[in-house]
Amino acid sequence: MPTPPTPITSLDQLVSALKHGPGRTGYLEILDRISIPWSQFEPYCRWHDKHYTRTCIARTNAFELLLICYEPGQRTSIHDYATEEAWVHPVFGAVIEERFEPGPEGPLRKVSSAKLDPGSFSYLHNGHGIHRYVNPNKERSVTLNLYAKPLSKWKVYDERSGETHSRVAGEP
Repeated sequence: MPTPPTPITSLDQLVSALKHGPGRTGYLEILDRISIPWSQFEPYCRWHDKHYTRTCIARTNAFELLLICYEPGQRTSIHDYATEEAWVHPVFGAVIEERFEPGPEGPLRKVSSAKLDPGSFSYLHNGHGIHRYVNPNKERSVTLNLYAKPLSKWKVYDERSGETHSRVAGEP
């Protein structure tokens, strides 16, 4: 009988597993082993009353691990990552993931809306992920986001017109 995978109980262990593990093909397996206490994430939390925040936990040429913090009611822009892969894992509070596709005459169409609770994962890849995240709660929410490769820019969409522009990493 195979031995169950060892839980990952610290951010240091997570970063080490991502750096020294099998690469992209094994990222979900690594993330699935997370059993990290909230106290490990708290030092990385940054809050802003006007917009969500992104804090880098680790970055290599292969991946970037960010903590995204949302005050109640905050949301990301509607965006996608072109050809990159992303895994989103709520660690505190829930978020709503809304996915979109271009409409026939310009405006975006919402094609799905799913609640992501702590312990769940979402996967976005290969330009098939026009989306946004919303904190619909009366309390804060925090997600752990893994990007392979690190993001330098992405496309932001206007919901009404469907028009896009590029945003450079570092802007909220």
